[in-house]
Amino acid sequence: RVLGFTQPPRRSWAKMLRQSNEAPRIATDLTVAAAGPAQVGAVVAAIAAAFEMPPFMADGRAALHGRPAWRTYAITAATDVVGGGFLFLAGELAWLGMGAVATTHRRRGGQGALMALRIADAIAAGARLQVTETGEPISDEPNPSLANMYRCEFDLVASRLNFVAP
Repeated sequence: RVLGFTQPPRRSWAKMLRQSNEAPRIATDLTVAAAGPAQVGAVVAAIAAAFEMPPFMADGRAALHGRPAWRTYAITAATDVVGGGFLFLAGELAWLGMGAVATTHRRRGGQGALMALRIADAIAAGARLQVTETGEPISDEPNPSLANMYRCEFDLVASRLNFVAP
């Protein structure tokens, strides 16, 4: 406890880096593609729900759609948006962030396919390095996000401690 800040149960984030010039191929029975304007509200709502964020948190994410350097992606089952994520491009660096799939549609390859598509788009845009992050596992809990990152050839480069404000 420092200046009133405390560590939450998920005390650290894995910071990941990928340097390969070839995108992985990951199969899914879901559809993963760039989000259209009509899908953005559903995408950010699905992300907020998957991360157990309050619904108002989706508004800030929705504002990223269409901004320079930002790309929004949707994961759909038939016509229903069940997840999505973002890609931020900055020259030779790309950040893959906020990727999530609704609990009802997990374990179908959607998150991995989302990661693979964002990697492919980053490489096509000239990004030699791709970065992302996820919460590190607590004890021996399974961590599908981290497993997908390793499957997509990301390497752990740092662990960052989290703190909760007083």
